[in-house]
Amino acid sequence: MKIKRETLIEKMTKVASVANYKDAKGIIRIDLTESETGNAMVLFGSDGINSAMTHLAYNENVGGGTFYLDSKKVINYLRNLGAFEIDEIDMDFGEKEITITTGKAKFNFPVEVVKDYPQMVEVNLETIEGNKYTINCDSQIFHRKMVNMAKTVGGSERAILMYCNVIASSDSMNFVTSDGFRASLATMKAEAINLQTRLAIESPVEFNINPNILSRLLTPVSGIDVTMLVTNDLIYVVDSESAITLKTIKESFPNVRRMMPEVDFESGKVPFKAIYEVEGKELNNALALLRAVLSNEKNKRICFELGESCKVESTQSKDQGKIQLGGVITGEAIKINFDILKLDVLNNGIEKLRIGLIDKESPIYVYDASEVNNFSNAFMLMPML
Repeated sequence: MKIKRETLIEKMTKVASVANYKDAKGIIRIDLTESETGNAMVLFGSDGINSAMTHLAYNENVGGGTFYLDSKKVINYLRNLGAFEIDEIDMDFGEKEITITTGKAKFNFPVEVVKDYPQMVEVNLETIEGNKYTINCDSQIFHRKMVNMAKTVGGSERAILMYCNVIASSDSMNFVTSDGFRASLATMKAEAINLQTRLAIESPVEFNINPNILSRLLTPVSGIDVTMLVTNDLIYVVDSESAITLKTIKESFPNVRRMMPEVDFESGKVPFKAIYEVEGKELNNALALLRAVLSNEKNKRICFELGESCKVESTQSKDQGKIQLGGVITGEAIKINFDILKLDVLNNGIEKLRIGLIDKESPIYVYDASEVNNFSNAFMLMPML
């Protein structure tokens, strides 16, 4: 069968990222299905708890079957083919090996023998037990939120802080993550329905999910809805191209939301002594330069100095650097220190950042400056004292 190389890399990488089951690490399952409505290659990966499934269509009649494949070897091979400007490959499925042919190159990959590999979960609303809610939201926005959430907890060593707490109401979803030094909060529009009553939910539904898995597996396509089915034990996430099954996290998440201050920028009712507005790209370019300078240093401390202008500088005696930024500053002069590695959450796709500061010992609060009071993205960062 003929398949676009980039398409196969994308699909295979998606399911491979969760393929971590016992002795079958990196092994994915491929099912070839043929019917009157069309032929499909279904790719499936699982770690025994969480799983991902995606598919791609093909035209040729090659017969059905189930095959287990070492995804890492195949993905590396397909990526290296890019150097030869190969756009399309030909895959032949045999009983003991899968052959990939591209022009003069021909490589065979063994079909792995795997016992008791997890089965694909069929989402049957009639047989799934427990409270059931569907939540519909935009795929691209949801993906962007999960990327930001995952970035916040990327270096956490505490298991509970590796998760994202979600509260879904009748018209929105509220997300929060924290690694103890910083927090990300986000809100997005969504529609939540109780599948037993077929009505909008009356009381908010709260659950915990793993943002690292979702940020890797979701298909970020604008204008396409993601449907989440939330039950007592499992969460099913379905979009136009994939289906993801996640185990519900039962732990109690720290109440980070109460740490965010109430602000009203439109009326001027804010608890901040200084507010700094800056282009997101300008700030992140400056931080990237300082991050490079401090890459081999144990102490990653940098200093923000707000006065007539904003200056960002490293505090190392050996490798010093200072950058003056543009932007608008209102309020008092403040100097505050940060671990530069914790500031990667500021690289979040927001065009203009509004940063609120109280003093050198208090957290700073970061918002999207294009929003007046509807804070769909907000971040809290602890300083280095």
